[in-house]
Amino acid sequence: YLWVGRRADIGKAAPKAKPMIGIAVGRKTDSRAVGRNVWKRRVREIFRGNQDMLHPEAVCLVKVRTTSKTPSYADMEQELVKLFKKAGAWA
Repeated sequence: YLWVGRRADIGKAAPKAKPMIGIAVGRKTDSRAVGRNVWKRRVREIFRGNQDMLHPEAVCLVKVRTTSKTPSYADMEQELVKLFKKAGAWA
């Protein structure tokens, strides 16, 4: 699940020159904190790598859904880029 909005839509957000991201990983995705942190670190790193390609005013929320296994880094990057484009955050 990916949600993207403009800063003007979210009220009193401080203006920044870079896009922002929020990451939510529930216990159903991975019951261990270590596993949830792996998901967050990977999503954060993919976001940092592609940050220059996103609109500067983009505010993104990534919610990781339940999966049977952790996908590879390349698969995660491909899926996130596809979601950013679908949500309209890709410049």
